[in-house]
Amino acid sequence: MKKYIKTLILTLILTGCAKENKNIKENYPLSKLDNFSYDESLLTGERLIDYPSKVDKNAPSYKKSDLDNLDYNKELRFGDIYFRIPDKCAVFKKDDQYFIDFPLDLSYNILINFRPYDSDKDLIELCQEIINKENMGKNLISRPVENKLDNLESAYFITTSESYTYTHYLLRSENSTIYFTIKSDSAKIGSNIMADMLITAYTQGDDILEVNKSFKDYKNNLSIYATRRVEMSGLTMKIPENFYLNQDSKNFKSFVAKEDNEVISEIIMKEDRIDGSIYKALGLNSGNIIYPTKIINMGKASYMDNIIDCDARVYMRENTLTGKKFVINKKNSYVTIIVVGPLANQSLVKSMADSIRDSIE
Repeated sequence: MKKYIKTLILTLILTGCAKENKNIKENYPLSKLDNFSYDESLLTGERLIDYPSKVDKNAPSYKKSDLDNLDYNKELRFGDIYFRIPDKCAVFKKDDQYFIDFPLDLSYNILINFRPYDSDKDLIELCQEIINKENMGKNLISRPVENKLDNLESAYFITTSESYTYTHYLLRSENSTIYFTIKSDSAKIGSNIMADMLITAYTQGDDILEVNKSFKDYKNNLSIYATRRVEMSGLTMKIPENFYLNQDSKNFKSFVAKEDNEVISEIIMKEDRIDGSIYKALGLNSGNIIYPTKIINMGKASYMDNIIDCDARVYMRENTLTGKKFVINKKNSYVTIIVVGPLANQSLVKSMADSIRDSIE
């Protein structure tokens, strides 16, 4: 009798778990499509650190406002590369491709897929090869741009269709190359997801980067009015009055604005003398040019009047800042200017960056 009761209890538990697992999987659009199988084989089950977000852990799905800063706490291992995906997402597989599916919500439409890519070509060349091979040239809205990380290389480009934007990026270690595509309603969503996923990536033996994010509103502490004149490598420009010089050397300057002794905004200026195009210069000043800070290029790279610009995020142990990056083509060098500020004030920070750019002489 005791044996029967134990068996009955175990059966009920297993049945309950199976039902729960089935319900979980049915929250995802891909679970309703043939040939897609739910896959947990890449999950490491590790969570050495939590990545900051404002996501409601008890909600069944995300809100559209969550998408700029998701909860990247589910770790995957693909080859020798580790990276995080949003905690509420699930992984599905079809043939040799993996898909990161978001829980169903009518306010957004996002799907990420990734697969191995066997090539030892330079990543910019490889991006161009993919563009040509897949006949994406007519839909290309942003040419390939590099992102340099510690022991990883990355490069991205952006294409569009009538309804969606596709952020394509490659991530390479010494032994593996992964090709990701983020399909989303807007380039902004795809870019933010790419940047945050990149910052979680590492290879075995690397230290995991600890980052923080403040979601506090600082609109009363920022100004878009650039009135203070500064000089960098023969260029003059104006910045807001509340920035003070933090670092200064021959080819590098940093200005910061603080509130309650915390850096809430930063302007970084750097001159480089390199052979190559302005796109190469754009990719050069990414990664840890200010150790241990990490800079990620993202978004559409636009070129006009000898200046190229894109969005950027600056990740630090203390905080994460967002904004814009400009590269100016001088006669014998390139000057990079990065203007970043609070995550809660992205529009204001970009207006401040545009004001600084418009003041350049």
